[in-house]
Amino acid sequence: MKQFEARVELQPCILKPEDLLELATMVKAGFPKSRREEDFNVSTSFGDVRVEEHSVEKLLEHSGLPGVLRALNMRTVGWSESGDIDKSVEISFYHNHGQLYIWATDDTWGLGKRGQVLEFLARKRPWYWKLHHYFPHLIGTIEGLFGAATIFLFTFGIISNRLLVLPSVFLLIFLIISNLSWRRFQEGRFLPFVSILTKKANYRISIEVMTLIVESIALLVAIISLIILLFQSRHA
Repeated sequence: MKQFEARVELQPCILKPEDLLELATMVKAGFPKSRREEDFNVSTSFGDVRVEEHSVEKLLEHSGLPGVLRALNMRTVGWSESGDIDKSVEISFYHNHGQLYIWATDDTWGLGKRGQVLEFLARKRPWYWKLHHYFPHLIGTIEGLFGAATIFLFTFGIISNRLLVLPSVFLLIFLIISNLSWRRFQEGRFLPFVSILTKKANYRISIEVMTLIVESIALLVAIISLIILLFQSRHA
């Protein structure tokens, strides 16, 4: 029988308490019942605090947990009749990435478990899951291109310094907001890779939405005003 081993990079996701409980049940499915409570382990950390339990229910009961967790590790192992470990599943979430690790002596079992877990997590992706990957490159490219265009037009006198005030102001607004967003992004607080809610509540994305709207408006106004000025200067 062929062994199975896989490490899969996960995509961004949002998990509510009931999702976390369902994920734990799914991960443990197919494992023989064990009297060793340490065969299943779930842990999280926030600040200087680390919490570790042998059930999701007990983890969520901790009164000191924040409303949203940015890190979590879930691991379970199974034993053969001969007393050897014959399967293991581990899911790790961090503020900027996640990973699924599966090992089993039965490759059919391992393939099935991998597909099951990935399919479940794919249903928990946030609306911005694709943007999360491209956000750093997108911000850097826009800032570089627009800044270079503004300098070029001013340097070669295509548009006067006075006329560049309006697009420059909105470009500055965009730069300030995007830099703040970038810092929060690196900390896992803006377009977060993972949000694990510890209490039943509606997950709101108003901060992300409002920030992206203001950034888009500022950039759009800067681009439109620059195009208008360039058009007017050519037909003056």
